Amino acid sequence: MQEMALPALRAEFGRVAANSNLVPLRTISMVGAYPGEEGLPDAQDGFRLAKTLRLLRHCNIPLHPEFEVDVVNIHPAHGGRDFLKETKPADVIVLCFLFNPPSHPELYMEEPQHVGIHAISTHHLSATAWHDSAVRVGAKIITVFGNDGDTEVGPGVFKPDKNDSAFVRLVHPGTARHDCFDPHVLRHRQYI
Repeated sequence: MQEMALPALRAEFGRVAANSNLVPLRTISMVGAYPGEEGLPDAQDGFRLAKTLRLLRHCNIPLHPEFEVDVVNIHPAHGGRDFLKETKPADVIVLCFLFNPPSHPELYMEEPQHVGIHAISTHHLSATAWHDSAVRVGAKIITVFGNDGDTEVGPGVFKPDKNDSAFVRLVHPGTARHDCFDPHVLRHRQYI
C-alpha cells in the first residue's frame, strides 16, 4: 500500500463512485493475509491489495471512499477465522498465498488442519465450499493470484463460468494477465 496514499485513494474512488451507475463496493476481505498496521494487511499481502485496487480503478468498478479492509486468516495466531465458515459480508475477496494441498500430496494429511506451516480449513478440499462461502458473504468481485494446479489456490475453486456458479471471469482489458502478479478476476453474475 506504500505506493498509494490512502486519503488520495479514497478521494479517487469517491469520484469514480459518484460517476457510476453501479452500487459502490465497500468491504474487502483479504483471505489468508497477515495483519499489519491500522487493520491493513502486511506489506506482502498489501501488494495484492494494491493490485486489486488498481484493477478496480482501471475497470471503473466503484469502491466506496470509506471502504473497509478485513483480514481473514485461519491461523490462530493471526485471528483464527476460517473463510470457509465466514458469515461477515464482503463485497471483494482477495486470496492471499493460500496453500493448495493437492499440488503437494506428500504434505497432505488425513485431517487437513495443518500442512507443514500452512493452516487450512477442514473444508478446504470440498468441491463447493469456496464458491458457497463467496456467495454466503455476498462477494461481487474476487481476485485470485494462483493458477489451478499451482501451490496456491486457483480460480477453479469458485467454479467460474460453469452453469451452477454465481461467478464468471471479468473480461476487461485491465484484467489481462501480464506477469505472475496479475490476478484472475471473477465477478458475480448479477454485478456489472
